[in-house]
Formats: sequence, C-alpha cells, structure tokens
Amino acid sequence: MTRSATVPTARRRPLRATARTVLAAAAAAAVLAGCGGGYGGGDDGDDRSSARGTTDPPRAGGGPLRLPSSGARPTTATGGAATGAAAASIGPQEDPSPDLAAFLNLSAPKPVTWMRRPPENRMRAANWTVPAPSGGNSAEVVVFTGIGGSVDQNIERWEAQFRSDDGQAVAAERRERTIAGMPATIVELTGDYRGMNAWYTDDQTMLAAILEPRSGGSIQVRLVGDRDTVAGQRDAFMAFVEGIKVTGAPLPETAVTAPPAPVPPAPPLPEANEAGRASFAGYSAPIGADWVAMAPTNAMRAATWQVPGADGAADAEVVVFGGIGGSPQANIDRWVGQFRTAEGGPVEPRIQRKLVDEMPVTIVELRGTYSGMAGSGTDQIFLAAIVEPPAGMAPLQVRLVGDAATVEAHRAGFAAFVDGLRRGG
Repeated sequence: MTRSATVPTARRRPLRATARTVLAAAAAAAVLAGCGGGYGGGDDGDDRSSARGTTDPPRAGGGPLRLPSSGARPTTATGGAATGAAAASIGPQEDPSPDLAAFLNLSAPKPVTWMRRPPENRMRAANWTVPAPSGGNSAEVVVFTGIGGSVDQNIERWEAQFRSDDGQAVAAERRERTIAGMPATIVELTGDYRGMNAWYTDDQTMLAAILEPRSGGSIQVRLVGDRDTVAGQRDAFMAFVEGIKVTGAPLPETAVTAPPAPVPPAPPLPEANEAGRASFAGYSAPIGADWVAMAPTNAMRAATWQVPGADGAADAEVVVFGGIGGSPQANIDRWVGQFRTAEGGPVEPRIQRKLVDEMPVTIVELRGTYSGMAGSGTDQIFLAAIVEPPAGMAPLQVRLVGDAATVEAHRAGFAAFVDGLRRGG
C-alpha cells in the first residue's frame, strides 16, 4: 500500500489574559497559523512523523488547567487540559539528559536512542524520533496535551482508523492503571491504519496512554508505526509511560479544546441485493460480483468497495463520496494537479458528459504518475464520476484509482455502476 495524508487545522479558543508570556505565545502561534493556511498544522499531530493525520475537534466550555505539582492533584477553573496556541511552547523544550525526558511539568525515563525534535504544532508538547529495526521505518513517540473527549470517545476514534487484513473492524486492547497520581488507560491497536483521509498503511501498531487529570481533558502519549518498529520499542514505551513523574510547578494557564463529537452509528455496509444492486446515501447502483463492501472510514465516504488487484497488483477501492463541493471543472483542475507524465509534464484529462437518471454526470479519466489522497505511484489510472443531483440531494463523486492493470480490469464494472446509478434505495 502507498501512503498519503492531509492534515486539517484545529481552531483555538481565545487564551485568557493571565500572563504576558501566555499572550505572547498566543500571538506567535497566530502568526504561525496564518503562515500555514488551508490545511496547515494545528491538529493533534497526526500520530506520526510521516504526516498521516487525524484531527481532534476543538473542546468547548473548558477552562485553564494547572497540571499537578509534586504531591498535588491538578486543578482547573472549569475543566480541561493545557493546549491551544501556547501548548507547543509550554514546559521544557530540551531533555535534561540523554536518558531522561522532560515535558510539561513531568519527566520520564527514555532510551538514549530516542532523539527529541521540536514540536510541529500547538497540540504537541514533545516528540521523539525512535529508531527502527534494520531496514524498517522509524516512528515517533508524541506527547499530546489538551485533547478533549472521554477515554471511550478517543479510543472509538482510533478504532475507526484501523481495519483488519480482511477489512473488518479492529477492537482496541485496553488496560487501566494509575500513573503519577492520575487514572491512566493503556491502549493497543494493530492492523491496517489510516489517519484523516489518508490511504491505509499495512501492518501498523498504535500504543497509547491516556492520562486523566482530575480537572478533565487528557495528556496522551502515543507511538504509531510499523508493527516491527513498535514491537521493538514496546518495553521502552511502557517504561517511559509507567515512569512518568511530576517534577515541576504548575504550568501557565492556556486555552482548551472541545471533545470530539459523539461517534455516530456506523451505516450498514452497501451489500448487493438479489438483483446485484447496493443502496447508499439515497441512491442505488449495480456492483461487481467481486466487489467487497467495506466500512466507510470517514464521514465523507458514503460507500466503499474493495476490488481485487490484477496481475499481482495491489487491490484498489471504488469509493462514493458525498457532499464534496466545487464545480466539476474545479474538481477536475484539482485532480489534474495530482498527475504528471513520465517526463514530468501535465496530464490531459479525458472528459465525457452524459445524463444518468436525468442527472448531469461528468466522467473524468487521468493516467500517469499520481500523488494524491488515495496514495501515489507510477502508471496509475484515475476514474471519477461527478454526479450533480437535483436540489435537496447531496452531490456525489464516484472514484476508482490504482495501478493501471487493476483499474483496467474493473473499468467495465465502474462504468456499469455509474450508468446504473438511480435515485432511491
């Protein structure tokens, strides 16, 4: 599988004017946020150094956190953990020694091979690059602060980012304990992993610890990466988490973020009926006999089917996206920007327009070297149908992108799906 991601920006609640240092940090963060634009940094840090992302929605109604000082429990005005514009600048930004980490007002033992790097966004209090086995990919240990929501909400969000080899849901393993006087939950997930809108990456493991100050919010420590890399760092990660101690005075007061929205019930899988048609988002269409219905991995996907690879190539997905805005031409221009010829030049799209069930449909095809939301690779084919329904119904996009051999093998099935699209279940 290939890797790709996008990292949305998290909004901030205004900082309380409790100290000049906090105001200065807020101003600096605002400048940095303005420089990023669009989908810049500011989310929960994406879990990994390769920028595969997920976003924790902002937390409403929270107050400033005073993290626990030695011998004391944390206190806050209205609940919440430290975060916001100053989160990346609070606490020490260097470790006191090669085998001891310092972050927020906490410390923990670490291997000398963990190399500290500056936080990449406001949600990260600290991060370290951790080495991989020979020939493997390195990973990251990240401390996040200010992420709202209950323990269950965060775990459900992570579970939605994993699937098994056969596309089924993955349940997290969890263990409860007390660390540094705070309730803590240790979480582990293994399977194919994706962050926000990223392509699945095979055989990944997440280890996470959620620490709960009495005041609310959480401090999260996460390690996500290749299964072998995480397995090699498991003992060191657990020693780090279980060795966390309060070593400093309470930190400056900062803003807090909102808890994630409740996880909605998963829609039924779009399985084919006796007539070979599947229903989704108020529509139905015929699907291929070898298409396997998958659980949608984010709110933009109305339906997903995995289709088998051809000639040893990787599997691909037929995805129906609902509610994506922009004119057909704006979407085509965006997709064209994701392709290049073998010589590095622009790719000319093939465009066909037709009516399907009295709805305007624009068919788009691109072929070349691709780098976009669905992954990257050479000799890729991108098939898309932009459906413009009548008022009151959300626009649809149907896409199939992958190795040329795989897409060619499913071209007829894709065309039959689009031509057979009908309003109503």
